[in-house]
Parts: sequence; C-alpha cells; structure tokens
Amino acid sequence: MIALLSSLDWLATIHRDYVMEHHWPAASGTIYNLSEQSREVQPPSIRQRRYTVYWAEFNVALDLPPDRCPGDIMVLPQKEECHGVARSPASRSPGAAFRWLGRHRVNSRVTVHYDLQERKLWIAGESVADLYPWDKILTTIVLLALSAVLFFIAHKIALADATDGSGAETDATMVSLNI
Repeated sequence: MIALLSSLDWLATIHRDYVMEHHWPAASGTIYNLSEQSREVQPPSIRQRRYTVYWAEFNVALDLPPDRCPGDIMVLPQKEECHGVARSPASRSPGAAFRWLGRHRVNSRVTVHYDLQERKLWIAGESVADLYPWDKILTTIVLLALSAVLFFIAHKIALADATDGSGAETDATMVSLNI
C-alpha cells in the first residue's frame, strides 16, 4: 500500500510531461538568458529537515505572434516580441540544474511547448532520464519488490503451518494407534 501511495507523485509527473509533450502547442525560440535558481523547502513534518531544490531557468524569445504569446510581450523599436521563461524540473541536486544549463546555451535555438491558460513553457525534446524523478520511481520499485517478497514468505509460512497442523493430527492418531 505504501509503495502504491509513493507512486502517485511520480505518476502525476509523468502524466503532466506526457500532456505537455503531446497536447500543448509547440513554438521555436532563442534562449537569450539562462540561470540556475534555488529555494529552500520546508517539509510538512517537523521531523524532516529542510532541503534545497535547484532548477535552471531559460528566458526565451519566441517566434510567436503577440496574440498567441504565453509569456510577456516586449515592445521593441521595430516590432513587438514574445518572451517567456522555461524551467527545468526541480531537483535536490545542483548538478541536475547545471546539466540543463550545459545542454542549452545563450543564443541557441530551442523548441518549447506552451500553455496559454497557465502561461507556462516547457523545453521540448528532453530525455526521460532528465525529466522523470528516478529516485522516487526506484524507491517505489524497491518497496513493491520488498512487499512481494514479504507476501511470498508469509504465504509460504501460512501454507507450511496449515500442512504441519493437519499432518501433526494424523501423526498423533497414528501414534495413539500404535500404542
């Protein structure tokens, strides 16, 4: 049961990523600024320690008309331009944020998926190795495997006790007949 509950968070993450990749419209753009960001997280339980999460932020000038802009519209001397901020998934590892920054440089072209209602951008075409919370997925797999092993052992012990119980009565009867 605990393993199934632990899977809810990462299953929601996978579903969200699937929806973004397959249902949100896509646009091209150019990264003009990038940075590593962080914040401290206070868990709901007082027994857990605070921790820091890290992510990469990419400011992107999008090749979209102003009426389809999911971000801010900047008025430049020649034209209006659409700009937005795409973020990598948050991680407890600063290295994960820096790997995102290493893959996408200033002035590089990217494809982003965007949502006009939520005004969110998501860089397209990233590897599932960089998108999904593999630590949580592996924890769930270990918990499920451990649960299956414990269930199998408990089932074998219950079968052995049931067999020994009926066998002991037969043995006692046989012993009493021999006496």
